[in-house]
Amino acid sequence: MSPPVHSHPVNKTPTPANEPIHRKRRSGLGASLVLLLLLLVALGTVLEYFGVINLIAGFGRRGRPYIHLGTWQAAELTADVPEDFWASDSIEALAEQGIIRGFPNGEFRPSQPVTRAEFATMLDTAFNSSPTPEFARSVWAFLSPDEEQLTGGFSDVSSDYWAASAIADTTQAGFFSGFPNGEFRPEQPISKAASLVAIANALDLDPATAMRDSLWYYQDAAEIPEYAKEDVAAAIEAGVYLGDFSVGSIQLQPNQPLTRAEAAVLIHRALEQGLGNSF
Repeated sequence: MSPPVHSHPVNKTPTPANEPIHRKRRSGLGASLVLLLLLLVALGTVLEYFGVINLIAGFGRRGRPYIHLGTWQAAELTADVPEDFWASDSIEALAEQGIIRGFPNGEFRPSQPVTRAEFATMLDTAFNSSPTPEFARSVWAFLSPDEEQLTGGFSDVSSDYWAASAIADTTQAGFFSGFPNGEFRPEQPISKAASLVAIANALDLDPATAMRDSLWYYQDAAEIPEYAKEDVAAAIEAGVYLGDFSVGSIQLQPNQPLTRAEAAVLIHRALEQGLGNSF
């Protein structure tokens, strides 16, 4: 005979087939917030780099930020621009507006020549009320690489050149024209005569109505290139000139390079006449 089988009760209630099994759910809110934060940081970094926003001083490829957020910190230009320097008022005024900038060591280097690219950037900042953001220009370059739109159409200005936006903007606005061979020559120092022509164009002055007699404030007026004489006269009559006419006849030295101090004075005098943001 087989031994009897003893059944033992099991203290377990069977789960009906139609009853759902409850599992502990993990909340994804924390992970979503972290992901969102990372995306915002990445987007902010890209926008900051291309100059769409301006939160981090000295970061990115900006010339002039398109959108100003936070407090603008004016450049400290005290290392080589004493209070009694002849152009100190103009340098200080333009530095506060972000039109000109100094060097990392706090110097302005007022006697250093200004290149054509640098002067284009100054004019774009001073007179262009709606400069093309670097970020927008970079996107446009990717989607539709139109060299004239990106670089002004010059053979020696690449789309990734630091001043390409300013050169394109100011050329399309008629401030500058290139050389007969299609070059802009961005690293070439700009002459005083050429800078006054660009200023006259930026202010939309009419050279045809200028009186050339105005040129004779300068002892060396005969040295002004023929192409520039009417524009220089128009700028003088608009109150934008180099030197102090109150002390008598002075020299312009029209074919010498424009210095950073002289560039500040020219642009400041134009802005004082209420002639900024003209395009």
